[in-house]
Amino acid sequence: MAQLFQAMLLGPVISKTVKQKMGNSAHKPNTQDLVCMKELLEAGKVKPVIDRRYPLRVRLLKLSGIWKKDTLEEKLSSQWTRTTIPHCKSQRWNSTMYTVCLESKEDSMNQANSSSSSSSPEPVGAGESLNRSVLKGTRMTYSRVIGALFLLGFLSYGVGNALVASVTGASGFLSAISAHQITLVLGAFLMLLNSVVVVGMGVLFFPILENHGKRTALAYLASRMVEAILLAVGVLSLLIIPSLAQHAVDAGQARAGWATALGSLAVQANTMAYQIAEMSLGLGGIFLCALLFRVRLIPRWLAGWGLIGYAILLIGFIAEIFGIHISLIFSIPGGLFELALAIWLLIKGFQPEVYGQDS
Repeated sequence: MAQLFQAMLLGPVISKTVKQKMGNSAHKPNTQDLVCMKELLEAGKVKPVIDRRYPLRVRLLKLSGIWKKDTLEEKLSSQWTRTTIPHCKSQRWNSTMYTVCLESKEDSMNQANSSSSSSSPEPVGAGESLNRSVLKGTRMTYSRVIGALFLLGFLSYGVGNALVASVTGASGFLSAISAHQITLVLGAFLMLLNSVVVVGMGVLFFPILENHGKRTALAYLASRMVEAILLAVGVLSLLIIPSLAQHAVDAGQARAGWATALGSLAVQANTMAYQIAEMSLGLGGIFLCALLFRVRLIPRWLAGWGLIGYAILLIGFIAEIFGIHISLIFSIPGGLFELALAIWLLIKGFQPEVYGQDS
């Protein structure tokens, strides 16, 4: 599922910045065509033809000058080890290292052609430099997209919440909904957009964190999913307010008390959903910053700032649930960290020495 979201969100961007081409497509089988093809095959009118074959053969490469520091027992033991050559495995017999490769006919022809063209030899390390350039392009693309999503989330939810609060903040707001319905719906749409952004951040962070800690990557992705769902549920409760206002107008002032009560309940439901969503963000952010601090994907001072900020944010919203109104002040360190992280990713990106490496 994470790879599907990556292809949908980053496919067009990566295709323009590096040589790799990414995209997504949907396919639905046509039953009528399949039945027709089946009938033609059974009748012998259509015959399958194999136009190309790729026979496999074994290639032994003797690698000298390796394992000089091994003990005699290790040299005599037969142990399979991983190599950097695709489709190859290495094994030691006595003091000699051999690599067994499964090589297709097309690969061997390409190798023969490359070895015969000695007039233009490939410089040493050219493949590594190409891989580094591709990796750097992907690293900066991921970094800048994630940083932009942090800023977009701040902007969309901040502006949307301000628009909604301007309508629902006054007492007896149901009577004025008809004049401010567009403002309310626009604000709710911007808040819903933030839920999409939150999911995107979790999905894009997942493959980066997975290289260093799969459980942490899953925990952070799950926390962002929970946050997005709760925020969306809260916004959906706000969207029933225009309908309540219309029913209150139809029922008249004498019978509009129930509509006013339900309108206030919808606003409180959004507030409660937001508080629980921020608790999920704080918990997931602690896992995220702990891993960033350990593997140094970003500078340790920045990761430590986030670790402390998210812990304070979590405490503040837990206290808010119990009626202690300190969440606004306690969310400042975590909010400033996210702004600083967004700016850092846009300018510097993740640390190139750690990005893409397995722990």
